[in-house]
Amino acid sequence: LQLRLSSLNCRIIVLQKYTVCFQDEARLEDCEFYLTAQQFIVLPMQRQRMESSDGNQDPSVLKKIKELWLKNLAVRNAPSSEPSVSQLIDAIGQNQLEILKENAEECLDLWNSKEKPVTVEDEVPVTQWEAERKKEQGEDVFMVPVSALVIPPEEEAVVCDSSEAASAGQAAPGKSSDDRTVPGDPSVVSQTSC
Repeated sequence: LQLRLSSLNCRIIVLQKYTVCFQDEARLEDCEFYLTAQQFIVLPMQRQRMESSDGNQDPSVLKKIKELWLKNLAVRNAPSSEPSVSQLIDAIGQNQLEILKENAEECLDLWNSKEKPVTVEDEVPVTQWEAERKKEQGEDVFMVPVSALVIPPEEEAVVCDSSEAASAGQAAPGKSSDDRTVPGDPSVVSQTSC
């Protein structure tokens, strides 16, 4: 990082990590190899300045450039079963346009359906129970008299007395040891009346 390119003139450089890259162009004359150096050492020795030739003009390098260029050209011109990126983008754009058209048509259909009058067929079908309820709305309401629902005080007292007698009769000494009732026991009558 501390070196300048001008300070590397006539110096010996040892490449430690580097990559040989091929620059592919449309014309064969524009193609070339180049080095990308990731790590190198500059030796303290210097050499005399020499005229250096372009390595891409070497016959063996030119031959390799031509091979790679023809190979890449064949790949570019080969009919591909896979769609290209631009074809995919066009297809997506066309698909989105179709979706927009469908949405617009649906909106127009909704707008038209709001304008037409609602008929009996357009209504939501009702259940059988709801139809019966609507039919019976004009009829009289079924009434239950209060006297049938409320227990009169005298009957309530009889029910309370019989339930108390039943609970007292269960603890009464009229029962035998095997838990059977003795005939003539008043608790049997109160249990049945309850």
